[in-house]
Formats: sequence, C-alpha cells, structure tokens
Amino acid sequence: MIRKTGDLKPLLQSRINFFSTGLLLLLLMVMPLFAQTERSLIIEEILIEGNRKTHRSVIENYLDLQPGQSITKEQIRLTQTRLEQTNFFKEVELLLSPGTSPGNAQLTLKVKERWGPYFSFRSGYNELDGWYVSQIGLHYDNQFGKGNNLGSEI
Repeated sequence: MIRKTGDLKPLLQSRINFFSTGLLLLLLMVMPLFAQTERSLIIEEILIEGNRKTHRSVIENYLDLQPGQSITKEQIRLTQTRLEQTNFFKEVELLLSPGTSPGNAQLTLKVKERWGPYFSFRSGYNELDGWYVSQIGLHYDNQFGKGNNLGSEI
C-alpha cells in the first residue's frame, strides 16, 4: 500500500499535539517542586532583654508577634523596623534560636534604650527656595518608660 505525502500530515500533527500536551502537563506537575516558598517558624516564647526603663507591656504593644504564631523573615524585619521607628531605642535586634522541637523557635528581642533627649531637624532642597532647614526640635521620648512622647519643634 502506497501512502500519499498528504496523508502523513494529519498523523504527524496529532503526534506533535500529543507530545506538546504531555510536556505541558509534566511541566505543570513539576513546577511546584521548584517554587520557592518562604519558610516559617512557630514562636514558642518571646524574650525581651535590655529594657530597664521601658515597660515590657509597652514593647509588646509594638510587636505584631505572639507565642504560638507562625512567623517569616519578612514579619521579623517589619517588627524590627516598627520598634526602631518609636525612637525609644538606640538599637533593636531580633534573634531567633532553636525551640524545643523542629519548626519552633525562641525569639529574643534585644534593645538598647535611648536615655536622654535628642535633637532632630529636617532639611531639603528645591529649585524655588534652594536649601532649607525646617522643624528643628528637641525630643525626650519614653520619659517614664510608658511610651509617652515629649518634645518641641520650631
């Protein structure tokens, strides 16, 4: 039996479609294996060190983290930034140490408190006015360790 050249086209086309569909399905099944998922840990305990003046409850109000909660690196970074922005502390450091079982961690928050007043000022440049300084101030935040803000700006 002799086949014409035109008869092989549909057969070849169906095999190519079958192969490409199979390859697509294989990729869809394998892709989740290579997808990067952010690891998370469960907080067993939160320890706070270095707070002589600031009450523990004030620091806990600025934490978005609780024992038993699942956390990621991004949440730790955001919590550290939030505590630094209070201006109650000169330094804030969040450390993770292994917990009692795999997947659990102990979170240690180390702070160095700001004890005295501090000066602040803002400056900038624009084409209309050139260089300028505005809002020069003296602040004494967290004076009694309860998270209060005291300051003046001119």
